[in-house]
Amino acid sequence: MENGDIPQDANEHCPGPESDSAGKSDACEGCPNQQICATAPKGPDPVVSHHASTDTRLVELARHDLFNAFSPIKSLKDD
Repeated sequence: MENGDIPQDANEHCPGPESDSAGKSDACEGCPNQQICATAPKGPDPVVSHHASTDTRLVELARHDLFNAFSPIKSLKDD
């Protein structure tokens, strides 16, 4: 099961494990996953978020380096 996916053995009107009502709504009564959903962390995975921001920064640095490497060299006409 991917983070945020509704388990296959969940009740019919399952709010999903990332919902604020996960494991607490009336639809969760009797579900075998109720306790797991009620105590699972909600929201985006902080590790994934960190890696995404790091990857973005690396792309920005690479773009900057490539731009500088291939930009025209200014001539020295100021004699």
